[in-house]
Order: sequence, then structure tokens, then C-alpha cells
Amino acid sequence: MLEQAALAFGRFQGRVSAWYDAARPISGLGDRGFFMREFNQWHTQTFSYDYLISGLCRMPEFIKEMLKNGSIRLVDGKSFEYGCLRSSGCGLPEDLKKMIMDIDERKDDIFKRQNKLPVVLCHRDFWHENIFFTDGGIRLIDWDTAGWGFPGEDIASLIADEMPAERLEENYNRLVPAYVSGLSENKNAPAVEEMGILDMILMKFGYRMVQEYMFAETNGEKDRVVNALTKIYELKKTNGL
Repeated sequence: MLEQAALAFGRFQGRVSAWYDAARPISGLGDRGFFMREFNQWHTQTFSYDYLISGLCRMPEFIKEMLKNGSIRLVDGKSFEYGCLRSSGCGLPEDLKKMIMDIDERKDDIFKRQNKLPVVLCHRDFWHENIFFTDGGIRLIDWDTAGWGFPGEDIASLIADEMPAERLEENYNRLVPAYVSGLSENKNAPAVEEMGILDMILMKFGYRMVQEYMFAETNGEKDRVVNALTKIYELKKTNGL
């Protein structure tokens, strides 16, 4: 059913992309800078050390202790998650940490590549709980964050958002071709490598996963994050990325 949804959504974006010039003045639709701002929020949220270890801060006590003993070190002007990833207290495997930090280093090039893509109308909350099959068709709810963006943003969410790690490879291998097929029916779709969907997944969810890992209270919760990031890492290697 997700494959059908990816195909239908590609068709929808292909049709609507032709309306961009006429529909751009519509108020209430987000602009093309949304994706960049979504990524940058994981870098620019800043809290002082004194606040983070204070009683006012609701972070778990074991996180506060890691700040006090130096196993988590904040980076001036950067977010808590940014500092965690680069600290000794982050137990993620080094290759997975490097994969996320590599996105930080390449972000300007990634945004330049995106700006060359055609503009499409994005849903921006495109995950399985907002997709329904009824009356022989697909219905998509929760359009309150919709706006103009780039091909691949929503499929990145459908592949990875709240998905078990064991589903990621199948999702990528089935949903991306279905989406590109639907998009191509109404407009020449960019190549998969031009969209950089795996990079988009890391930009949307990489630091969220770091946060989940650092706040996890059980090994099972940590393992889920490691397994998901490992699957993304393997997909990048398989696709020569």
C-alpha cells in the first residue's frame, strides 16, 4: 500500500508542479527554504550549560550527570545534539557518527543541488499514519505544513519516519522507483541520484536519531537507533554513496 501511495503522490506532485508560477502567491503555503530551516534547527538551538544542569531543565538526570562529568561537551553556538554527537559520551559506532557529521560538512553542496531541482508541492508530514485507502483510492490528511519544496522530501519521510529498521531497505528499494515513476508521468523527473533521498533522510532524521539514542534509557531503545542508522549506512554503500 505504501508503494501505491508513493506512486500516487509522485503523480500528484508532477501535476501540481505545472501550477507553481500561478499558485506561488497563495498564502499559507511554506516556501522552498523550509527544508534548509528544518535541518538547521538541529544546529542552532542553543542552551547554556548552567540551564541544562539546573532543576528547571527537565532532561533526565543521567544526561545532566554526563554534562557535569564532561562525557557530553557543548559546542559554542551549536545545539545540544550537535555537541552530543561529537562527545565521548555518544556511544554510536564511529562510522555512523561520521555519516551524520559528513552531512554537516556537505550541507552547502546538498542545498545547491536541491535548488537545481524542479519545485513541487510538498506535504511535509508524509508518513504512514496520515495515509488512508478508501473508496478504491488514497486519501492523505494533515496538510497544515504543506508548502513548496523539492522532489524526494516527502518520500524520504515515508521511507524512514517511525519505520522499523528492518523495513528501511525494502521501503527504499520499492518506494523510490514507484515515486519516480509517478512523477515522470507528468514531468521529466530528476534522477534518483540528483534528489539524494538518502541524504534527505539523514538531514531530516539523523540528529533526531542522535537525540533518541542519547535519551534512551534501555539498551533495546539504543539498539533500535543503531539498527536504523546502520541500515541507512548500508544503503548508502550499496548505492555507491
